[in-house]
Amino acid sequence: MRKGFSLMEVLVAAAILAILGAIVARALVDQADLSRRVQARNEVQDKGRVVMELVKQDLFLAGSNRYVTLSNPGDSSFVAFVTASVPNWSDCSSTNPCLSAASANSTSVQDSFSVRYVTSLRDLNQACRRVRYQFSGNTLQRSDVVCVNSDSLQPLADQVLALNLRFECSDGTIEDAGSPPCSGNRYPRAALVTVVVASTNLAPGNPSDAASFTIQTGNSTQTIACPSGRICYGLTERVELPSLKDK
Repeated sequence: MRKGFSLMEVLVAAAILAILGAIVARALVDQADLSRRVQARNEVQDKGRVVMELVKQDLFLAGSNRYVTLSNPGDSSFVAFVTASVPNWSDCSSTNPCLSAASANSTSVQDSFSVRYVTSLRDLNQACRRVRYQFSGNTLQRSDVVCVNSDSLQPLADQVLALNLRFECSDGTIEDAGSPPCSGNRYPRAALVTVVVASTNLAPGNPSDAASFTIQTGNSTQTIACPSGRICYGLTERVELPSLKDK
């Protein structure tokens, strides 16, 4: 009759249980890491798209000076365009441009810019807007105020590694951020906007999802490396500037 397990059997069983436990624990850790990376990837893509959409919206409106209102609020069949009566608005000029942009230096990919426009989405007294984008470290800030008010910069997104602007001029040339861009007898026809954003740090030493991003600046290119342990996302879009012709 068998009296019990031998010491060898107990040791073998314990070793098997330890191995199975290690495999299960590793699988759980890998699943948790995968979930964190998927969530971080979704969040960083959302952040990049939000920044791009806001920048595109403001650039597209640059120089727009028409305030659309109903001439008779009780009759929506007729829409009148009101421009001259918009308070605080002044037409675009070389001394008061509706679009200005700047780079910290010739190799910088964190450009700042400001635009002026009239929007019909606000009350008439608030319709003239001056919007500015500016960096503080890797935090992109945005100010949206009435044209005559002082800037009120607020954080828009952190870990913005690049906001690079290049302008297609009316003579076919392409210029980097300048204040104002395409000066002289030219005007900016479109803007090429590149945005690169990074996630928060997932874990020290974790590999990034993208090794680098190449961005054209002037006659050279700049390489933006995705920091270790983060997930990065970059996108480039062309934005038409319809209201800056002959400004």
